[in-house]
Amino acid sequence: CSVDAISASAPTSSEVSAATPSRVDAPSRCSSQIVAKAPTDSYTRMAESITKTAIGDKPVYGLRVGVPNEDDEDPPRPQIMVFATQHAREWAATEVTLRLLTFLADSLPLRPGGAALLASRDVWVIPVANPDGYQYSGATNRYWRKNRRDGHGVDLNRNWSGAWGGAGSSRNERSDIYRGAHAFSEPETAALRDLAKRERIAVHLDFHTYGQ
Repeated sequence: CSVDAISASAPTSSEVSAATPSRVDAPSRCSSQIVAKAPTDSYTRMAESITKTAIGDKPVYGLRVGVPNEDDEDPPRPQIMVFATQHAREWAATEVTLRLLTFLADSLPLRPGGAALLASRDVWVIPVANPDGYQYSGATNRYWRKNRRDGHGVDLNRNWSGAWGGAGSSRNERSDIYRGAHAFSEPETAALRDLAKRERIAVHLDFHTYGQ
């Protein structure tokens, strides 16, 4: 499918809720289609492509939820980053993240103190951190875990610098837990790192799933 930025004609969040399946379907949608279903209102900013993937040149989208503020706000408000589906086969993580995005944009502002909470911090939501692997797991190999680097892939969750190369990872390219040539060798993890540095992220939440 084509890669388009989120537009003013994107469905409303109520339409998103109505369209959300009761069970997780195969990820036939590309990242741009998922982002186009995100709520568009005064709390959700336009989607930003934070990088392109290693193989398919697909965008990794982030959406910022919060009340718009002046760029020179001092001190800067706290920033939170939430992302999902580093592991391609964990489809439910994307659906959970999209439901969280809808809650933040639609439901939270209507609750006591919710609007003030969003005015005091921003939340970055990245529904699909691994779009190449995500689509591959839906179209070709349901149990594919990694990105698509050189066909063998890298386990993005083992590509971060914290304890890189330690127990629970592998130097074998064919392993499901292959850690990559070096920490942040992959554009997906490097982009998430750079976003965290740029926005001075204070809290980070990474959604995973287990089993079916």
